[in-house]
Order: sequence, then C-alpha cells, then structure tokens
Amino acid sequence: MFIKLKNQNKYTIILIGFLIGLIIAALGLITTAISIENIKLNFIGVLHLHVYFPFLWVTDSLIIIFPTLAYYINKLFNNVTQGYQVKLSTTRRSRTEIFEFVEKLREGHVDAQFAKSVSENEIADSLVKLQDEIKRSQNEEEKRNKEDEERRWITEGLALFGEHLRSTTNLSELSYLLISKLVDYIDVDQGGFFVLRIEKDEKIFEQTGSYAYDRKKFCDQTIEWGEGLLGACAIEQKPLYLPEVTEGYVNITSGLGKTNPKVLFILPLIRDFEIHGMMEFSSLEEIPEFKRDFLVKLAESIAITLSNTKTEAIKAKLLEDSRKQAEVLAQQEENLRSNMERLNQIQKEKESQAEEFVSFTNSVNHTLIRAEYSPEGNLLYANTNFIFKLEYFSNSEVEGKPIYQFINPKDRASFGETWEELSTGGTHLEGSMKLMTKSGKDLWTMATYTCVRRADDSIERVLFLAIDITEQKVESIYHAGISNAIDNSSIKAEFDLAGNFILANNKFLLAMEIQKNKITDYTIYDVLASNNYEEFKEAWNKVINGKNYENNLKLRSIDGKDIRWMRTTLSPVANIYNEISAVVFIAHDITMQVEADKKLMEQTAKLEEQEIKLKAAQVKLTTALDDARVEIKSQFIEIEDIKILNEKTLDGALDAIITIDIKEKVLFFNKAAEKLFQRSAQDVTNKSLELIFPKNKKDENHISNLFHASSNFLGKRQEVNFIDNDGNKISVLLTLSEGKYHRKYTLTAFIQTIEVELF
Repeated sequence: MFIKLKNQNKYTIILIGFLIGLIIAALGLITTAISIENIKLNFIGVLHLHVYFPFLWVTDSLIIIFPTLAYYINKLFNNVTQGYQVKLSTTRRSRTEIFEFVEKLREGHVDAQFAKSVSENEIADSLVKLQDEIKRSQNEEEKRNKEDEERRWITEGLALFGEHLRSTTNLSELSYLLISKLVDYIDVDQGGFFVLRIEKDEKIFEQTGSYAYDRKKFCDQTIEWGEGLLGACAIEQKPLYLPEVTEGYVNITSGLGKTNPKVLFILPLIRDFEIHGMMEFSSLEEIPEFKRDFLVKLAESIAITLSNTKTEAIKAKLLEDSRKQAEVLAQQEENLRSNMERLNQIQKEKESQAEEFVSFTNSVNHTLIRAEYSPEGNLLYANTNFIFKLEYFSNSEVEGKPIYQFINPKDRASFGETWEELSTGGTHLEGSMKLMTKSGKDLWTMATYTCVRRADDSIERVLFLAIDITEQKVESIYHAGISNAIDNSSIKAEFDLAGNFILANNKFLLAMEIQKNKITDYTIYDVLASNNYEEFKEAWNKVINGKNYENNLKLRSIDGKDIRWMRTTLSPVANIYNEISAVVFIAHDITMQVEADKKLMEQTAKLEEQEIKLKAAQVKLTTALDDARVEIKSQFIEIEDIKILNEKTLDGALDAIITIDIKEKVLFFNKAAEKLFQRSAQDVTNKSLELIFPKNKKDENHISNLFHASSNFLGKRQEVNFIDNDGNKISVLLTLSEGKYHRKYTLTAFIQTIEVELF
C-alpha cells in the first residue's frame, strides 16, 4: 500500500512543481513587462525582455528546476518515512519485550531473563537525585530572580525619584511629592519629611511633608535638635531601624481606627557630612532590607537637591526683587515682537515649502525604490534607486543581506514584530517607514510591503516599493515643532470668514473662560469688549480680502466679567486655490503691560531704591564668584596632576604604547616605544604617524594598514609586521583601543614584541 501511494504522490508532486515554476516564470515576465512602457507580449517582445533582463532566464529555468526538486524531495521523504517505519516497528517490539518482562516480574517470575540490564534501584536513585537537583536549581533560580528583581526595583526607583527631584524647586511641593511617592513605592503605611531650619542659632526640624493612607496630612510638627528618636538619629548621622516600636510612639490612622505601627525607619539626609533633613517611615509590616538600602541610596540624592534648592533660593532672592518688574515688561515686549516676526517668517516659509513640495512630487511620480525579500528577510533583488538611495554601489553589496541591515538598530525591535506577522501570511504593510543607509543616515520613505504568494497561498517573497520623502519628513517634523511652540507660547484661535470659531488652543479657552466643546457656539464678536463693532468689521473685511491686521484689542471673557488687553494679529489663510478660507488669530496678553504703564511712575522710585540693594547684592555675588574661581582653579591643578600621573604610569609599561588623534598625529610615545622603534618621544610627538609607520599597501599584514583599517580590528590582538631603522622585518602583537569624549577621538596601540625561545 505504501509503494502504491508513493507512486501516486510522485506524479502529483512533480506536476505541482511544474505549475509553480510556470506561474513564477509568467509572473516575472509580466511584472517586468509592466515596468517597461510600449512593450508587447509577443515572441519578439519576450525575446527583448530576456536580452535586457537576463534574470528572466533564471525564472524560466524554474519550470525545469521545480519539478526536478519536487521529484528528489518526494523520493527523500519516502526514504525517510520508510526508515521511520522500521524504527517504529523496532520500538514497538522493544516495548513489547519490556512489557512482557515487567508482567513476568509482576506474576512472580523473578528469574525471568531480559536482553538488557534493568536496575529499578538505580533508576529510583537517579530520579530522586534528579528531583533534588531540580529543586536545588529552582531554589537558586528563585533566589537569583529575587535579587535581580530587587536590584531592578532599586535602579528603577532611583531613576524615577531622580526625575521627581528635578520636577520642582518649591520645597513644600517637593517634600509632599517625595514622601507621598515613597510611601507608595516602598509600600509602607505612613511617612514624614523634615527639613532642617536654623532659627536664632537653634537647629529645628520642621515637618514639610506627611503622607498616610493615600491622603495628605497637615504638616504642623517641629522637632528640636537631639529631641526624641529623630533628633538622636540626626546626632549620630546614621539610619535607625526599629523592628519593635514602643507603644504610643506614633499612631497609624485608618478607617477602622488608630493602630500602633510595628516597625519604624528613620534616616538622615546628609551631604558632605552635613545634615539637611530627615525622613521617617512607619509600617504595620516589616520593611525589607533591600527597600531600606534603596532609601539610604536615595537619601544622598535628596540631600544634594535640598542643598542645591537652598543655595538657589538664596541666590534667586538677591536678584529677584530688584529685576522682576523690569524683566517682565522687557520680556513681554521682546516676545511679542519676536513672535510676530516669526509668524510672518513661518507664513512665507510655508508658501515656499508648498511650492517646493508640488515640484518635488511631480519629479518623483515615476521614480520608485524597489526591493524583494525572502520570507526569512534576506534581500533577493534591489533596483538602482534602492542601491543608490541607501549609499551602496552595486547589487553584490546588498543581495542576500538581511532586511535588518537596512533598519536602524533603534527600530529593529518594533519592526521585527511587524515583519514576523507579514512574513507568516499577514496583510500588507504600508505607510511612512524609515530605512538606514550604509553610512548610518536615516532615509524616510512612503512605502508598502506586499506579500507575493504561491499557488498554495504560501509566501514566496515580499515586495517593497517606496518613494523617498526624507526632506518632507524632516521639514514636517520641524514645522510641527514650530507650530507647537507657537501654540504653547501664544493665545491662538482660528475663524471662518464669517467670524465663527473653528478651534482655539487652551490658552485662548482659559483666557476667555470658554469650554472646549462649546467653542463653535460663539463668534469673535462675542469676545470683543469694545462697542465699536463697525470699526472692527471694516478691519475684518480687509483681513478676509487678504490683508494682515495688527492692533491692540480689548477682549472680555464669555461671561463679560474678565477684561483683557491683547496684542493681536489676524492673518488670512489661503487654500491651494489661493482663496482665503480661514483667519488665524494670534495674540499675547498685554494686560499687565497696560497696567504697568499706569504704574510706571510709582515703580521708577522703587526701582531706584532696589538698584541700591542690587549693587550691594552684586558685591556679595562677586565675592562668591571669586571664591568659586579659586576652587575651580585648584580642581584643574588636581586634574592635571592625575593626567601626569597616568602618563608616568603608561610611560613605565613594558609594552610599547602609542596614542594618535583623529588627524593621525602622535600624542603619546612611551619609553618602551622609544626602545622598540629606536626613536625618541621628542622627535615623534606631535608628528604624523607615517614618520613611524609608512603606509604599505603591498603587505596586507603590515602594521601601518591596521591604523587605517575599519573598526573591526578594535579590541582584537593581531600579529603584524613593521620595518625597523636597519631594514629588518619584525613581527609584533598589536591591540588597538579607541577613546571618545565629546568631539575628541584618540586611537591607542599596545604593541608587544614576539620573542621566540629555543630549548
């Protein structure tokens, strides 16, 4: 029966292989003909296609290759199947013998013979040992996972609270933010945050933040230096952990009443051996050690923030009172002028970019980037546009390469999921996609990935078609940023030609006290405070006829209670037919400036008085800056000493060490290098590397070639040659190491001579 089925399947599979090869050849011919204009699918046209596109001969050969492969694959499958049947028969016979042997033992035939030695005790012992080993491995794995989870928890917590520390400089807000987040993060029941105040030469801890049971508590507690457990902990400058708290020390309030906590943890906030505050946590459950370690690590960062906050507050107060009013007036006027200029510039740029985009679209309508990939993601074919756009020079550089070579490493994880779904039969993918050129640049495309299927609906290859939109993408991102900046810094709204609201940003809605979902119920006249509507209508008519309008307008909130002065610009917006379709309203609130003009005379006298105080503050600030310069100078001296010490250390190394910069100029040449190359450091330093290693293209293993090679040689020890002053060829071991800091780049070579000892 097996042979009969085999003969029947053989001809069917060969026929299927022939049909698949025929379909692929036909698809290749038709696809190529479609891409060529004015080509006819007659004998002459097909012959011309084969002349211009030799790969069509390959697709034609599939008509023969696929049936042949199908025949041999079917033959191999039948042989393997027959072998498996023999193995299955042997296994069944062996299992029958084992079953009969076990049955004989169960019936009491203890002398029963078996071809193979079977020891139940050994099997049982092995299973017990295996069980113990598995349990031990599981326990160790659980322990490692727990430690990893704790380290990850600490790392994430430090990063999270680092962001919180930078979120605000207000001490009260920062205190409550930290203590509330910490109580939730370490899962305790209550926490308190205390800041050290010095009043009349007395140190007092003032409670600035308190949090318990998802609610903020009133902060009205002060503790003197040395008072209670918190004061004692401050004197010792060490964390205090009490697993058993004295009855009545503190109560935790919940919906069921008051409960004494089980544990208490107090830790000081210390920077440079100076206490800036304290934190106290109480809980009904034990606080794990890793959470306490996390709090100790975080305490130093909090202390640094508290110290910096206090310092910045002192500096800010010296300057804020004297320049606040003057800066507000000057800044508002400058912002208004800058925003108006920027708005006009943006409008001109948009018109120019619209023209460029239309021209660009017309020029690339007939230009496509094309490639074909196997379901495994290997590139099968790429046209000239694909090769040149990605900065390659020939098909040999890209054919057979994985698709991830053309995807930025940052995008590979997300792209991998999409490709997995696409290559296993998913729907086609289209949209804006980013590729990576050979030099690592981003190439934005408007692209589509489409599956080309076989007759059995399996994926034969994936077709990629795209156009280059890199310039448009960069410009779009740039203009989106400009638009967001204007939206965030200005009061903005859009109206139709009748003055009805189309949309408005949050600043406009807040100023006019209008709900966002009701904005379309009003017109611009509903927010005008002036009764002179006729004058504004005349200006509005000019705007909708293409002219800009700029003036100070007096606006009111929708309920008429809040009156504001706005420096307003009304700009017409044209559609693609150069017809005015909308009006953009951009304004800046100058109410304070108008009111400030009235109070300017009063503030002039105050400013003169504040100027005297400012001069005194500047004297103090100058003194502080002089002290800072002295400290920085001492730090530079210390850094220079460390640099000299490192050079002295490298200078005494047994290996020859040579350091060059990006221009291949020698920066460092130690004594071992002087001995090896018979040149002094004074003659070589600040000279070109070619003075030591002339370039030698003939000898691929010459040491000079590695200095000019790609980064593949970095960190690898290579055996190379060089010619000394006497003309002798010397073999050495060379290791290259690169150094990067900001925009500076160095390359260091560690050269070890190869000495051969004869025994």
